[in-house]
Amino acid sequence: MVDFLKFPDRFRALGASMPRGLLLFGPPGTGKTMLARATATEAGVPFVSMSGSGFVEMYVGVGAKRVRNLFAVARKFGKAIIFVDEIDALAKTRGGSNPNDEREQALNQLLAEMDGFSSSDSIVVIAATNRMDTLDHAVLRPGRFTRKVNVPLPDIDGRRAILGIHALGKPLDDAVDMEAIARRTAGMSGAQLADLLNESAIYAARRTHETITPVDVHDGWLKSILGTSRRRSMDERERSIIAAHEAGHAVCGRLFGERRRVEEISLFAHGDALGVTVSSSEDDSLPSESDLRARLVALMGGRAAEAILFEDVTGGASDDFERASDIATRMVTQWGMGHDPDSATLGASGRGTLSLRVVGEDTSLSVGLRAAVDRTINSILDQAYTQAREALLAEMKRLTRVAAYLYEHERIDGAQFESLFDGSLAPSADVEMQWRSAKSRPRSWDEIDDLIAIAVATGEPSTVARIGAAQPSRPKIGRRRTHSRFTLSAARVLLVNWWQRGSRGVDRPAD
Repeated sequence: MVDFLKFPDRFRALGASMPRGLLLFGPPGTGKTMLARATATEAGVPFVSMSGSGFVEMYVGVGAKRVRNLFAVARKFGKAIIFVDEIDALAKTRGGSNPNDEREQALNQLLAEMDGFSSSDSIVVIAATNRMDTLDHAVLRPGRFTRKVNVPLPDIDGRRAILGIHALGKPLDDAVDMEAIARRTAGMSGAQLADLLNESAIYAARRTHETITPVDVHDGWLKSILGTSRRRSMDERERSIIAAHEAGHAVCGRLFGERRRVEEISLFAHGDALGVTVSSSEDDSLPSESDLRARLVALMGGRAAEAILFEDVTGGASDDFERASDIATRMVTQWGMGHDPDSATLGASGRGTLSLRVVGEDTSLSVGLRAAVDRTINSILDQAYTQAREALLAEMKRLTRVAAYLYEHERIDGAQFESLFDGSLAPSADVEMQWRSAKSRPRSWDEIDDLIAIAVATGEPSTVARIGAAQPSRPKIGRRRTHSRFTLSAARVLLVNWWQRGSRGVDRPAD
């Protein structure tokens, strides 16, 4: 567009005509308006702009008149760029159950103006929208908005450059690593990156710092993605349950999430969340099934930790279940990662009867296929919860260590979590033994050890594999022996019998 406006004769000599319209589409905050302004500045032409909603009025004919006036102003300049922001407010598909005569007249006038250009007119219309799927087909046809440019969320190189622009005029401390910030802000738009540095500067000013320190940047990052944190009064029961819940998320995310790193665990409330576990990841525009399943296990870790440590569950996992259900549904209906557990055939792909089918929103699917989709989604979620439960049983020391430290200090950053995970950092001895409130009906530590022994005795493969050297006499996985359960030590068999007697209400001996 810049070359067309700067050197039109070069193109006319070859019989090329100037594109009349350019449509910028993409998520909010990615800089579509900035790109339009930059194009006009680079080409050295006037910039005439208006919002799409500005053409729509209650009185019929007003919007069409404003379209004519806008183009008349642009023609007076000879060369100009007309920018229409949020064009979906004006150019939605015509007709339907609730037509708007005023909006349709304004859209018809816009289409007529764009088609009525003479070959000598050097006017370009640039429009921006977040909802290209709602636009009328007449707007998108060649000759009107011929060029369609996707403005996506920035990758790591783009984030690094955007952070450099917004850091101008902000005195950053030498310890601030812009490369590290760019790596852990995957999925953030340009507007969010600007907000991150602005919040960091606000924190530095409130703390009377002369420069913006890494702590200010970290807090600004949390503020921009989570909102304002707030302390709230909690009794011992609620505090211990939330600590266990967030520790379950963090430990499962660390065990299964190879591409994700725990950045913050907090008991402070953010929005509707009573506690948060924040993880960062690098750009992942092509998610794999293994990574998606790892995310599901991390989401299920909170509920699994509650059930294991307190023999009770709360409503704190509602948001986790909603996000997990959304991921599992997309895995089956969009990405072909499903396998109907009731089907014995693996299909042509070898991955199941649903793996080559994208369900989408088609309501004409058979009842049987919709039932298969539901079974597949439930199977994926059940597997994720089972993996989370087995992993936390095998990593009980790490789970309780992280939960007790969080209960004691209320916040854990990424470096502290790694130290807790590898055992180089630990909570106070009295806190580690007493952090769970008696009002929460917690399991005793001996009871949890018994539960792990039962898992070993019954031969759960995943659990046994993770317990490892801690259980030297466990059954050998993969050995073809039909009598492996009966080769356990006599003490373990007695333990199983003792547990079963207790579950039937038989009194257990005191020793």
